[in-house]
Amino acid sequence: MNPSHTAPAAATAAWTLGLRSGLSLQVPAGLDSLSSYVLLEQESWFEPEMSLMPLLLQPGMHVLDIGGASHGVYALEMARCTVSGRVWAFEPTSAPRCRLQASVRLNGMDDRVTVVDAALAECDGQASLAVGDNSELNARQGAGEQRETVRLLALDGYLDQHAPGVEIAFVKLDAEGDELRVLAGGQRFFALQRPVVMFEFKHGRQVNHALLRAWADLGYEIFRWSAELALLLPFDAGRDETAFALNLLAIHPQAQPALQARGLLARPDAAAEATAPVLDPAWLAAWCAQPALQGLGGPESAGDDYYQDLLLRVACCHLQPELNPQQRLRLMRGVRDELVAAAEDGAHFGPAAWAMLVHAQMALGEQRAAVQLASRLLSRWPRSVEIDMPFVAPLRADLQRCRSSAAGSWLRQTLAEFVERHASFSSYFARPEPASLAALLAHPDHSVEMERRYLLAHARADRPADLRALRWLPDPRHTANPALWTALLASFRQLELEAA
Repeated sequence: MNPSHTAPAAATAAWTLGLRSGLSLQVPAGLDSLSSYVLLEQESWFEPEMSLMPLLLQPGMHVLDIGGASHGVYALEMARCTVSGRVWAFEPTSAPRCRLQASVRLNGMDDRVTVVDAALAECDGQASLAVGDNSELNARQGAGEQRETVRLLALDGYLDQHAPGVEIAFVKLDAEGDELRVLAGGQRFFALQRPVVMFEFKHGRQVNHALLRAWADLGYEIFRWSAELALLLPFDAGRDETAFALNLLAIHPQAQPALQARGLLARPDAAAEATAPVLDPAWLAAWCAQPALQGLGGPESAGDDYYQDLLLRVACCHLQPELNPQQRLRLMRGVRDELVAAAEDGAHFGPAAWAMLVHAQMALGEQRAAVQLASRLLSRWPRSVEIDMPFVAPLRADLQRCRSSAAGSWLRQTLAEFVERHASFSSYFARPEPASLAALLAHPDHSVEMERRYLLAHARADRPADLRALRWLPDPRHTANPALWTALLASFRQLELEAA
């Protein structure tokens, strides 16, 4: 099976894909494209900062998408969130720019998104960019035979001419190694307006230390987004885990109090200084009432006093509205530190306590540690182990999924799906493993994303798929792209007929 011929749009240059947010994007037709594959797999972009956009951006804000707006995943989401604001999206190369412009029209955002046919640099001019199938990686330093000459603009000059007097609140900066050139051409803008900036801080696998120093020279401090806590956390590149940190946020101290007041930011060192929160046990009862925990009893069934206290802290960290960001960060760090210290002292935990540690690590930006711990737990966890008390899933959103199986079996499946989803940013980057995905689909409580991954893995491996375990696809209640999945399933059935 050729993955580029698994949908009715195969004869055209583009697919139109729906996202969970309700947006639609035009992307290259075929699974060799990173954007096409990821948006089919996850129905969103794989970066956790996508969940930051609706919380950070407010109606009327003006924003910049710098350094390859590509197919518009961020540009359109920012336009959706800012409503009456304007987005300037800089896309220098022709093919992705045409698709971006088509997506802008498709979503009725012509009056809110300005697509600029240029890259930003230290001065106006021209440059030769290496271009390829994955436009997200187009760059001056890229290798390859295909190159395109593009226009260069300095940000200060562009804003003076096209947005004089406009206040820019937010900037997404992803220039594939040219970030320092962008800053050089926008020194006046960044120094005077001091927008919040989300930037790619690694080029390839290397941390861009020069870029971190440049932000420090401009007076900015660095944060990272925790999607689990819905909180901007202080970041230290010398101490914090960086394996899965693609983006960081540069936030000037003058902009931090407003974000702190909105409950979105914990200031550097403030967690250690935060007053101990008064925890309301009512929020533990609310935690126990979530769909996946139905039938396991209330707070009184939450194990011994030690485990119950940890569970109360996690519940209040997520649910108790009067806690400020510093207190919430202090609570989650405390849960992690106590469990790590107890484990180092030889404590023997049950699966529920280990799963809580996976959750705490993920919430604090320690994705590699969380995935490694979950993998070890799965290797030692017999399938017959049962749990009869409330627990914490690796991701808080998992607890909103209904559970039809026993709690121990459900939590084991959820941990296995967590490893599958978070061992890499997408299965696009991993070797297809149809057999391991088939094992996940054998569980009655598997998620719809596992079905998407299973079918994509078979398509990429050019092999037929057993469709009997599918529960969710292509039902339009469970996917934003039912027509594409219907076509893919039809192609698998046709292969079965030909093989017979």
